[in-house]
Amino acid sequence: MNQMIPEFLLAQSTKGKTQGILKALVLNVDVEGFTALTQELMRHSQAGGKVIADTINSVFFPAMEATETKVGFLGRISGDTFTAVFPENQLIQTVSAAIAIRDSVMNHSRQTSAWGKFKLEARMGIGLGNVEWQIVKGRNQPRYWFSGDAVSEAKKAQTKANSNQIVASKVLCEESEAIVASDLDTDFQIVNELALPGSDRNQTMPVQESNTGQYHPGCGEFSEIQDIQERALGDKHPFALNVLNQLAEYHWEKGDRELALQYYQSAARKLKQISPPEYPYLSVSLCGIGHYYYDKADYENALEYYLCALLPENSPLELKYFYDLDALSQISSIYLKQGKHFEAMVFCNKELALISASVGDDHIANAGSLVNLGNIFLGMGKPQKAMKSLNKALKLRKAHLGDEHILTREVYELVLQIKAQMNCHKVAMNY
Repeated sequence: MNQMIPEFLLAQSTKGKTQGILKALVLNVDVEGFTALTQELMRHSQAGGKVIADTINSVFFPAMEATETKVGFLGRISGDTFTAVFPENQLIQTVSAAIAIRDSVMNHSRQTSAWGKFKLEARMGIGLGNVEWQIVKGRNQPRYWFSGDAVSEAKKAQTKANSNQIVASKVLCEESEAIVASDLDTDFQIVNELALPGSDRNQTMPVQESNTGQYHPGCGEFSEIQDIQERALGDKHPFALNVLNQLAEYHWEKGDRELALQYYQSAARKLKQISPPEYPYLSVSLCGIGHYYYDKADYENALEYYLCALLPENSPLELKYFYDLDALSQISSIYLKQGKHFEAMVFCNKELALISASVGDDHIANAGSLVNLGNIFLGMGKPQKAMKSLNKALKLRKAHLGDEHILTREVYELVLQIKAQMNCHKVAMNY
């Protein structure tokens, strides 16, 4: 399955963490010449796309293989650059990955086609320090980013590199006698080789395909990426189709819901033709269409799409946590609006069970679902059970958000209203 966020972040999400800081090594890679190549070859339809695909397969995929083989993970991919993150104690592995990438690019630096010759060059920088990471749950799919000292240092080192050079600070290079380096200036050195007798730095493992929709630039950049991917990999490749989802979300946020719907529908239509369907890409498309109909108060159509958006039961728990929660909440909400309290409760309980299995009962994510469950009990005429759920939600929000937070006050006021109604009922019964 193609993952939409790095495995490291998926693991953190299952622990209920959405942000943090880690000490790590960062490798920043810029493959110059790839953008010029794609822009020219895109003008030549499928034949040009074939050359682009060959370049991706021969240069970029081996570079990603080198990263993941050396215990790192891809942090960000943007155009012809990507950033990789490695554990702080894996300097040799980081340098080894950089050397493997350099050699791969050098071996395929001359790209010849019927429409001209193109030269590819790799410029790389390595940095060590704090890496700040954060996951933000978007309307349909999560976004994430990395920043911090290590990222800045790697970028600075990369800008000092010439063609097919790896640059790191002198302090970092002196951390290991195995690093063979030469001075660049007073602070930085050029990494030339590793002096590791008997090592096999080119060992590889199956590549985990990257996802071009991991960042949110302007719409024009998305369109260009989509065009490149469709020409290079085919208009049914999941990479290109996920860019359609990102385009949809971009227009949704801009307020053009009709155009967003068209992009979601286009992505869903193409993804359904893939056998087996690629998840969670299709889930994102279907959930987006559901949101459109929900906002139009067309609850029957919205319900149909939300139900179809749920991932298969055998999907990894961390993916279900990210991509099913929104749909489950919306399904429960629709059933409540329709007065179908039993159905609403079934899906609300599924939502709570998923949160509990993923991040535990004490996570703040439970609070919203508990409020929904309380409203369902109110609709069923069971205020005592409603109070039980709402008090749990109130306790969580007080603990995580504080007494004065607007969401805490919202639950508190609802609890007071129910207590007042229950007291009035008691008075009426006694009367």
